[in-house]
Amino acid sequence: MNALPITRLAVPDRFWYTGVRKKVLIDFGSDRPKIIHQVGQSSGFEATASYTDPLTGKLRLYSDGQLIFNGQTHEILENGVWGAKSWSATQAVAIVPAPGGHPDRFYIFTNNNQEIYYSIADLSQGINGSVLLLNRKLTGRQDNPGEALGVVPHSDGEAFWLIIFNGRTEVRAYLVDKNGINSKYVASPIDFPENRLNPLVGKKVHKGSIIFSPNWQKVALGVAGLGIAIAKVDRTTGTISHSDFLIRGSAGYCCAFSPDSKKLYYAKGDWEFGQWKHQTLEGWSATPHQMDLVTEIETEIDTLPIGDTTGYSGPRLAPDGKIYWTGQGKSSLAVVENPNAPGHALRFNPDGLPLGNGVSASWNLPTQTFSFCRG
Repeated sequence: MNALPITRLAVPDRFWYTGVRKKVLIDFGSDRPKIIHQVGQSSGFEATASYTDPLTGKLRLYSDGQLIFNGQTHEILENGVWGAKSWSATQAVAIVPAPGGHPDRFYIFTNNNQEIYYSIADLSQGINGSVLLLNRKLTGRQDNPGEALGVVPHSDGEAFWLIIFNGRTEVRAYLVDKNGINSKYVASPIDFPENRLNPLVGKKVHKGSIIFSPNWQKVALGVAGLGIAIAKVDRTTGTISHSDFLIRGSAGYCCAFSPDSKKLYYAKGDWEFGQWKHQTLEGWSATPHQMDLVTEIETEIDTLPIGDTTGYSGPRLAPDGKIYWTGQGKSSLAVVENPNAPGHALRFNPDGLPLGNGVSASWNLPTQTFSFCRG
């Protein structure tokens, strides 16, 4: 079985599962995204995940970390109720195909705010597929991974790395290959210096995010309320080298790289000017920003002519090359039409993608994953 070239892995998932109160799928398979309403319903309101076969374009699985659905029948997998203590997390769930020549087998990683679990599902078992292994704990609360988890492909195009925080001083990379999950993780130091900390945020990691650039060379390590560090990734060894450049202040809940990997988008509050609301402080209901990673110029994005710039949380890069942005309770996803452009040339449309009747935007968009096949 041969893996697809790494260049094929960088295409974001075609289908996104999202919404509050009523869930929808967003299909990016045509010129304009299509909203699909007849889908499995679950009550999660934050991050979700899906997996699309990169060769056939078919949706295989999707989940909000609470239930997992067959992408073709939209029915719950047998034993597909996680039973995790909490499904509210910045990156609550990730779905990744299992290495080793099992085209219908998948890892599902879930996050209950302070502990990481993994399960294994197989779509060849039963009518809708089955969960073969449920909620095996990978990390304990003492490891303090917070709400973040990231997945990056190994340089061999077959295995992958699961990346998590160990507090705000270290990240750990677990190799997942045909032999399973290697418990001997690779540790890399990462630190948010004391003199840059927001005094209202504790030293532990709570809300946070681990987001990779489309070329897989960079990673944005966000700790909500502290900021975002930009680092380099070695996909052969799993090591992450820290950069001194840090987006400071009330950001870190989530972010997204531009298609050319030279811009970073995130929501940022203005706690330093006296706005002490918790969600603004942590960047999950705040003002959209762009950081030019070459010039280090930060741009605050005006979202409406009247200057209403708050209420946005998680951005994500879509297959159409645009950045889509969610905000809790909004009726549409906002769209950055030209995300490679610097400053205000990026073209922000707050009503870019209406979600339809009865659908409200979630706190975050699907966890960033990748697609590869053995075929």
